[in-house]
Amino acid sequence: MAEKKKHHFVPRMLLKNFSDSRKKLFMYEREKNKFQKDIPYLSQCQKDNFYGKTHEIEDFLSKIEHITETIIRNVIIAKDSESILDINEYRILSIFVISQYLRTRGHLERTVDSLEDFKHRSKDIISQFYQAYESNETVDEALERLLPSIDFSDIAGSNVSIAFGNYSSYSDLAVLLVNNKTNINFIISNDPVIAKNYYYPKNGYGLNSVGVFYFLPIDTKTAVLLIDEVAYFKPGTISPYINLIDESDIIKLNTWQFSKSNLLYSFDETSLRNTINRNLEYIKNNAQYVRRRLRLDLSREKPYLSIEEINKLVEVKMQDTNLFNETILDVVEEDNIPSFLHIYEEIRKKGRNLYFGIPLRKDI
Repeated sequence: MAEKKKHHFVPRMLLKNFSDSRKKLFMYEREKNKFQKDIPYLSQCQKDNFYGKTHEIEDFLSKIEHITETIIRNVIIAKDSESILDINEYRILSIFVISQYLRTRGHLERTVDSLEDFKHRSKDIISQFYQAYESNETVDEALERLLPSIDFSDIAGSNVSIAFGNYSSYSDLAVLLVNNKTNINFIISNDPVIAKNYYYPKNGYGLNSVGVFYFLPIDTKTAVLLIDEVAYFKPGTISPYINLIDESDIIKLNTWQFSKSNLLYSFDETSLRNTINRNLEYIKNNAQYVRRRLRLDLSREKPYLSIEEINKLVEVKMQDTNLFNETILDVVEEDNIPSFLHIYEEIRKKGRNLYFGIPLRKDI
């Protein structure tokens, strides 16, 4: 039972595709800026009773992983063959990617943070209400009645169920296979599915949002991309396979892993270090990147200002911590758009700052 209680939020069958012949990995811990070698992949991305003490969800996911492992193995072996998957296998691959996106510890923490933020705002509203009207219960009692506390394992289990219960929300996304034909390898992380939306980056990550896509490397030379194809490919240009021959594209895709996750893995130290060095450069020179971006934005918004006036405004904006952080994130995002994605700039310009009213694909 000791092994049974270890629940994996990234399956071992995925991690092993990034390990060496000894089943070992290079690992980079971002928060500590620390490299480690000879890390057994079997010990990674797991937590005791993560999905609860009954093991039902872990057992269910294990069955899905077993089926998906065969599909992934066939994809890796076949590479460019366009006839290797049938429609049901594409469906399984799609569900696997979304379930992987929703099942990690990182996603759990983001869900908890979102719930705590909602509870905090709700508490303020209840407090204001009770200042105006008498009540026999305290603010905290009312909050617990309206928004009862939830066990973390229940949240993790609920996140997993979303992937299987809401397939219709993302069944229209194209399932594409990305082949890495360069000398740099894909890396993986403890939160490996990258969700992005270049048109509505503030709040456009719902499963049915226009412009959303999900990227998951499945081995060092292959990845799966679930994508709103209309948003990123010109008519007649989409193919079931995307072949990448430019090493800069691989570095950009690996940067997506760095930006999201704390632990990064690869059997290949060089590919891992290339990614780390690129991102440490962003961190080291973040003020320079932000200043350049703000200067460009202001010159477009206020073309009538002199260079001196723009520079003064830039320095004022540099003091705004939230704006600084948002700007450096924008810089990294724009700097790491891979060459195979086509961005419609006019649509992006209108949607990039939207928090509400994100269009849904079914309504387009």
